[in-house]
Amino acid sequence: MANRKIWLKVLTVIAEGGGEALRTPCPDCGQFQLELRYIVDAESRIGHALFWCNECLHGVTVSRVRAPKGIPTYTFGEPAAMEGVPNLIRHE
Repeated sequence: MANRKIWLKVLTVIAEGGGEALRTPCPDCGQFQLELRYIVDAESRIGHALFWCNECLHGVTVSRVRAPKGIPTYTFGEPAAMEGVPNLIRHE
């Protein structure tokens, strides 16, 4: 089982690469089912990142992150922001 540090490294690689989560294998199960979602303040683009695998449901949440430009985001309070986010097995 991967730890939080490994998940954060994978998150960094995906964020720096433009958000192509589905092209990266899950650090826990190896499947190509990763999803990355930013929920942020519209002006500052600072908020939370939710990062998980839709196959094994492992993942991490990170607060106080800035969503990279060009990556789609949801804004705080937007009804669709948490839609489809599973109950994760979070690596703390």
